[in-house]
Parts: sequence; C-alpha cells; structure tokens
Amino acid sequence: MFAYKEVKQDCFGYSAFELYGRKGRGAMSILRELMTNEKVEPEVKTTYEYMLDLKDRQHSTFELAQIELQKSQIIQKKYYDRRTKVITLEKGDEVFVLLPTDSNKLQLQRKGPFEILERVRGDDYRIQLVGRTKTFHANMLKKYWSREREDSVHV
Repeated sequence: MFAYKEVKQDCFGYSAFELYGRKGRGAMSILRELMTNEKVEPEVKTTYEYMLDLKDRQHSTFELAQIELQKSQIIQKKYYDRRTKVITLEKGDEVFVLLPTDSNKLQLQRKGPFEILERVRGDDYRIQLVGRTKTFHANMLKKYWSREREDSVHV
C-alpha cells in the first residue's frame, strides 16, 4: 500500500502522499540518500506553523490536481468518442434488446424484435416488451432490419 501511495498517478500528476501534503519516504528515496550521501534534515516547526503550512500545501495541490484531472478527462473522452457511434431510433422502429439469459443473469443475449414506443430523453427509449414496457439506453439496443418476402420482390 505504501508503494502505491508514493507513485505519481497519471490523471492527477501527484502521488497520494503529495495530495495530502506529505512526501513519501520509501525504499527508493532512502536508497538514493544512501548512494548520494545526501542527508535530509527535518524541518522543525511549531504545530501551528505545521498545520498552516500543511493546509496551504493541500489547497494548492488539490487545485493543481483538479486541473490535471480535467485535462485527463478531456483526453479520455477524446479516445472514447473515437469508437462511439451515435444511434438514433424512431417511434415504431423494431429493435433487439440485450437482456440476461434465463439460466444466467450475468450472461446476456439479444432478444426481440420489440417495438420502440417513444424516445424518453437523450439516448433512452421506452420499449414494448411482452406484456410490459421498459426503458433502455441505446447501447442496449440494436435496430432490427426485416427481410423482404420473396413473393413481394417478384411483383
């Protein structure tokens, strides 16, 4: 746990220790001190001075971490949006719905086709299932394309 807390996180740009105004003194920093004969002199402060200094360091670190997190979220959204397809469905369209199987609730399969009754909000659609209606996100739906009958093609 100590090793995890002293590693800088990409999304924040700080380690967990640094976010709380401390410097983790792990095996690598101790080894570096021994190899370079570097001495770390502890800074002597009153409790009050220490608390004020800690509060200031935490405040500035949290602000910088928030900025770094926002940058990271923008980059992650850009990567996510590369593979995202916009699905638009209309009232009356038929769709397959991704639902759990009867034997295993963790295993999913497409069932249907079911009719779309309405678009509720954003990417949510109300679907007419057998005997009831339910709302699903567009990610759980796949448009059903019916095949034309052979006798209607030869007319």
